[in-house]
Amino acid sequence: MSDQVPVPAEPRPRRGGVLLSDLMAVPRFGLVLHTAHARASTTVALGAHSVEIAEPTRWLSPGWIVITTGMRLRANVQAQRALVRELAGRGMAALGYASGVQTRGVPAALIDEGERLDFPVFEIPLETAVVDVIDHVRRCALRDDPEFLQQMVDTHAHLAGITEAFDHPPDESPEHALMRRLGMLVSARLSITDEAGTQTWPEPARLPRSLFGLLEQAAHDDIVTLPSPGGRTSMAFPIAYGRRRYGWILAAWQHDPDPRDVPLIRAVANLASFLHGTHDLSPAHLSTLQHELLVRLLQGRPYSEDLVERAGLLGFIEGEDRRVLLVTAERNPHLAWQNLSKSLVHMRIPHLSLRQEDWTIALVQASDETLHGLLDHITGMTVLVGRGVTRLGDFNLSHESAMFLRMRGPREDDEQPGVRWWEDLTISAWMFSSADGDERRRRAERFLAPLSGQPLLLDAVTAFLEHDLDVSAASKSLFLHPNSLRYRLGRAESLLGGTLRQPMLIADLYAALVEVGRLPPR
Repeated sequence: MSDQVPVPAEPRPRRGGVLLSDLMAVPRFGLVLHTAHARASTTVALGAHSVEIAEPTRWLSPGWIVITTGMRLRANVQAQRALVRELAGRGMAALGYASGVQTRGVPAALIDEGERLDFPVFEIPLETAVVDVIDHVRRCALRDDPEFLQQMVDTHAHLAGITEAFDHPPDESPEHALMRRLGMLVSARLSITDEAGTQTWPEPARLPRSLFGLLEQAAHDDIVTLPSPGGRTSMAFPIAYGRRRYGWILAAWQHDPDPRDVPLIRAVANLASFLHGTHDLSPAHLSTLQHELLVRLLQGRPYSEDLVERAGLLGFIEGEDRRVLLVTAERNPHLAWQNLSKSLVHMRIPHLSLRQEDWTIALVQASDETLHGLLDHITGMTVLVGRGVTRLGDFNLSHESAMFLRMRGPREDDEQPGVRWWEDLTISAWMFSSADGDERRRRAERFLAPLSGQPLLLDAVTAFLEHDLDVSAASKSLFLHPNSLRYRLGRAESLLGGTLRQPMLIADLYAALVEVGRLPPR
């Protein structure tokens, strides 16, 4: 590439902005100007933008500051010098380099080329947020340029439909109305695509797999330049709110885009993001979302990033402690949950809930200390607290342990019968509840198979364990003579291959009979 500097584009007359010397003097930024010190007091920045793509001046008007972290420039001296030449030749205000991301400081080639061309190159320290610098320049430009500010207000009024006659389609969605109005202002061919890669406007279509792959790999809020044949330019603008991305606005130009188009499309993408976000955060939608998520978890549907993102709208954060609670009461069981739910809402504790018959199933995100403080003094209700987990994907572990507490029922020695914690189970019950439910069932049925065709023997063994290995009490419960019971127990021993004096056989029998529902867990 030639070292000759192109003739700068004619800068627009100054109607606002910030002097480069004033920007350098903002104490909280700690900016350091490395070149063209004499020009700082006369150079006006009309805007600032962070750009990491090739030929950044295609998207910006003259008089803007281009900011980079050096992502494309690291260890490439030729690209560093070419960038400074491009900015100087296109009439840009300055180059800002965010140090500490790719390199410790500003690369020497950038400074050298800036000095050679008398073009301002300044450094943004790592502790200064680039977005704060951009915002400061933007606010200065708006404050000093009332004509430009009025243009912005008029543009947004048009996009929002405030100035539009009431002849638009009655079934048109707000997002599609935005796109239609944007199409009147830009020279690009526009379309909108949802998060799954399906085009939803102007007509339904499916994005090519390769193109959708590029969008999926992009950072959450990055504008993506797309490959286009025939010298055309195509870009994708993300529609994202919080941690969730809803789709993209795709724009295609026959040649280079009009510099005014990009900020307009970005503004519409932001408005569309706001529409999605406010809809997702409306009370009605959050209530529906809460119900849908808990149903999905109870159904055991596959764990996914989408599940985490949607739960994030309700305050759930992966890695935070959470437990399943089963709540009921003898009198008005649903009122019991409503009272507990009010406390959760008051304490801003994220939770999901769903009624099932006389019980409420709830997933509550809170520390054990917080839950104890909330539950230790409740009266008039039963709360079963499942094991603690930290991932939505482990919901079933907590739910099954809470259900085990429900199946077990209260014990006389429970310290607080109204609230029972999974951790308070006896060792045998705790070990039993920790195993996988389906595998427990299979093992139990396999172990009891020798007795499955012998109901009298199975009843004898069950009564023997239920009455704590007391032959007399067990025989009375079966209306049998003790010797008759001993005979049946002996036949059961033969089929099981052991004696009922062996602790291991007793333990295995107890676990199997609990699993198939013939004995209550203790």
